[in-house]
Amino acid sequence: DEGEDDDGQVTVQFNTRDPDTSPKAANDGDSITTFTATKTTSAVLDVASYEINSSVGSGEDDVATLNLNALSVDSFALYTAPDDSDIQDAEDISEIESLKQDDRFSAASTLASGDYLYHELEVSGLSGMAASAEQGTDQGTVEEMLSNSTFALDLSIVETDESADANTDNKELLNTTSSGGNVVGDLLDGDGHVIVDGDNDTYYIGFPIDIGTVSNTSVADDDEFDVTVQLTENSQSLVDENVSVSQTFSVEERSVEFDTTLADDDSEIVEVEPGAGQAVTGTTNLAPGSEIDVRARATGDTPFLLSQTVETNGDRSFDAEFDFSDQPVGLEFEVTVDGPKSTGETVDAVIVDSAATETPEPTEEPEQTETPEETAEPTATATEEPTATETPGQPGFGIVLAVLAILRNALLARRRD
Repeated sequence: DEGEDDDGQVTVQFNTRDPDTSPKAANDGDSITTFTATKTTSAVLDVASYEINSSVGSGEDDVATLNLNALSVDSFALYTAPDDSDIQDAEDISEIESLKQDDRFSAASTLASGDYLYHELEVSGLSGMAASAEQGTDQGTVEEMLSNSTFALDLSIVETDESADANTDNKELLNTTSSGGNVVGDLLDGDGHVIVDGDNDTYYIGFPIDIGTVSNTSVADDDEFDVTVQLTENSQSLVDENVSVSQTFSVEERSVEFDTTLADDDSEIVEVEPGAGQAVTGTTNLAPGSEIDVRARATGDTPFLLSQTVETNGDRSFDAEFDFSDQPVGLEFEVTVDGPKSTGETVDAVIVDSAATETPEPTEEPEQTETPEETAEPTATATEEPTATETPGQPGFGIVLAVLAILRNALLARRRD
């Protein structure tokens, strides 16, 4: 131990895939002056338990057990990212994680033509293979791992059966399992971006995919591909059987769609007001973090040209702001996406007065009318019954009795006659 800590301990790295390789000190500042390893094979060590011991001079110093486990694919994911030097210059995993936080490196199953396709692969135990395949650069190391059959690691990008045309072979962008397939160098040379992080068993392999010819294969709009990573069982690998994982992605032509309003003639238009901070928004299938140039252009008697470069958001939307303070209400113009990411999308636009927003008219209150006062019900008055009065000169007889008496007397007189 020659390190600054002077603790008398050294951590030794030993490549179980390549036992003939001399071990080395794991920590900077430590070194091994003399090391002798006694082993019975120069081949890749099998999955098993091994006794190990360390000795100083003729005496055994310590004994331990080394357990070797099979390789395992812990995760496999596809990401998309724009063609951006800031991204393609990233050299370690921490930079990729930062890009993810900034929505410039996004998981996706759809890729716009010209964007980068990244494969994020986490495989436990692959660091020994990477060390054995070391070529001086991460890209060279991965190319060696994928192209050399002794490493038993394969990557294929093959068109799905649902996407392939009838009576035609499935398109192959890459197939390292086939001797006649495209080699990984065809995809990585020139524009490839590879990051190897053996300490964390994480690997990034990225390259752009365009509509047109990719790796000697014609790619069309809406083509769909299966991406498969496979660890193959052979004498040079640490898997008991073939292990594979797959993901699917599709390729689309670049597209941009502006957020519009339905005009009176049923056409789609962009409406802005004659002021500052006017937003022109929309959506796109370009990778989040892509730079696009949004342009507003008017011709005729009141010409103007305004342009703003914006980045697409994490949800693939975009928003540009313009100042139309000097422009008159009713002026018509066009908005479009210009520059390298141009899609040819152009939409009519118009400057409208803020009062053009329909405001509901107030509802008139009904006029109040006087409520007629209730007429008091007439009070019922009692009608007095007439009181019979006695007729003077007829003591003891009423009028009726007097008449009856007269009639009686007449009948009597008649009977006498």
